[in-house]
Amino acid sequence: MQIYSSKEAKWQKQFKQTKVKFLKFPLFILDSLKIKPNHVTIFGLYSGIGLIAFGYFTVAVFTQLICDLLDGALAEKQNSHSLEGSKLDILSDYIFVTTAAIYWWVISNTHPSLLLTYLALIHFQNYLQISLNKEKKETGIVLRPRISILIIQVLNLNGIISTTLAVNLTLLAVTTMLIQVTCLLAKKQKTR
Repeated sequence: MQIYSSKEAKWQKQFKQTKVKFLKFPLFILDSLKIKPNHVTIFGLYSGIGLIAFGYFTVAVFTQLICDLLDGALAEKQNSHSLEGSKLDILSDYIFVTTAAIYWWVISNTHPSLLLTYLALIHFQNYLQISLNKEKKETGIVLRPRISILIIQVLNLNGIISTTLAVNLTLLAVTTMLIQVTCLLAKKQKTR
């Protein structure tokens, strides 16, 4: 469970309510079929990885993003938030983002240091966020650059932007993550 600043908590509550309203029809179908949010999370992960394995990277990213959007909205609709579901969602994101990053690295032939830095920052950022949450400390608004990096990868692999531009945009997102990690680490040091 996340502990956010009061501003982000208010924004997230509004966003969750908007998601449920916007996704009313698919949520009705999923709820009618007695599908649980964890089922959607697992489906998104397996189908995303399967699609990447067969070379359908763009479809995989959008499938994962839609399932990630649906599982949270379904949990909100069914009022079935759980710690296990939250951990499964985080694990699913880790596995998919790692798989997508490795696939993009192999296809685009980017430098491995970018991939390793990106993956290390994702894991460290989430570790710090979870650690601060356990200590019941507000973390403030933390942007999620992972989504922008997935979109950059999709644009690059579809030939819409060059690999050079994709790498530069990814470096910008990684720099943003580095700043966030540094701020979270400073906050963690203050709590000791």
